[in-house]
Amino acid sequence: MTGVVLYLLLIIGCNSDNNPDDPNGGWYLISDKKEVLGEVIFNKYDVDEIWIESSKNAYNVTGRFTPDAIVRLGTFTEQNIGKILGFVLDGEIITYPVIEQKNEEGRFSIVCTKKSKAQRVYESLLIGKLNL
Repeated sequence: MTGVVLYLLLIIGCNSDNNPDDPNGGWYLISDKKEVLGEVIFNKYDVDEIWIESSKNAYNVTGRFTPDAIVRLGTFTEQNIGKILGFVLDGEIITYPVIEQKNEEGRFSIVCTKKSKAQRVYESLLIGKLNL
């Protein structure tokens, strides 16, 4: 049961209304005003597994972090409960869930309503996995 809750922590819908200045892809702390705070916490090179799935009304970019990143994710989420950890790509905040508890599973899912956006997120993370 805990694994399911931890997995759901990083699931949220795509949002195209925010465009911070930072163009780098990755996971960042996000302010309550939906602004990127500080440096990248996790990036595409921290992704170990990645796939894309579709359902009736959504496209899910799902994956798992590398073993090293999973350890860092557990520590980071434990120390930042109540804060927002968002995924940013090309300067756009794609997803911004609130950290509710420690995540030791290392899984993530980014849900998009548009196939083109899900494909863009998938390709950006796949590039890191392939070390391109």
